[in-house]
Amino acid sequence: MQTVHSVFARYEDLRARLPENRTRPGTTAIASLLELQPHASAFVFDAFGVLNVGTEPIPGAAARLRQLRTAGCAIRILSNAASNGKAQTVEKFRALGFEIAPEEIITGFLFLSSAEWNAGKQAMLSASLQQSPRPVVIANADLVAPRSGGLSLEPGFYGHQLADQGQTDVRFFGKPYPEVYALAAQTLAEVEPDRIVMCGDTLHTDILGASAAGWQTVLVTRDGVLAGQEPQEFIEASGIWPDFWLPRI
Repeated sequence: MQTVHSVFARYEDLRARLPENRTRPGTTAIASLLELQPHASAFVFDAFGVLNVGTEPIPGAAARLRQLRTAGCAIRILSNAASNGKAQTVEKFRALGFEIAPEEIITGFLFLSSAEWNAGKQAMLSASLQQSPRPVVIANADLVAPRSGGLSLEPGFYGHQLADQGQTDVRFFGKPYPEVYALAAQTLAEVEPDRIVMCGDTLHTDILGASAAGWQTVLVTRDGVLAGQEPQEFIEASGIWPDFWLPRI
């Protein structure tokens, strides 16, 4: 079973494979995203740990998105969880009470899920790659995702495991890698990067990647990977500084 501290340690071990840290020391606690609205034109949200935990919506999240839209802000959902098509993803969010349009959904480059994956299948894949080397594309670079029963292992966990074993052509996409932020920015063509705000629960993906793209960053702490923890401890230990942080959006 993965814990917050074991996941954090694993991300730290992988820093050489992650984008360069361009955050600057110092973070500001805020009570609501509405405090940032005068200085932003678009808000980009991670899903798990920010809008929902598994199949449960986070209280107040849908209402906050409505308020930001009413204030004239563009909304995007930038998720590494890409096992469903865009239409299915929209339906999922609508079932959770979110008013989401298809053009507001940004996902990775391939549909990929670890829902049916396990150590046995991982061992078979590793053995197959040893016999016949070929590229492995990881579209969901997350190590874990917050679920109602704890942290689930995600494709990035298994992809980095393959790289540790000497597989030389493991390719990672999605957060924190730059391609997916560029894809999101293309849908916000008239918005300057410093007026885009990324809201996520994970320092090494949401915050690291968005900062490298020149966006403002908000760490959301109550329901995601850092649930029940003191965020400052992890911010200082990693040196990845969000511009702002708050418990819920």
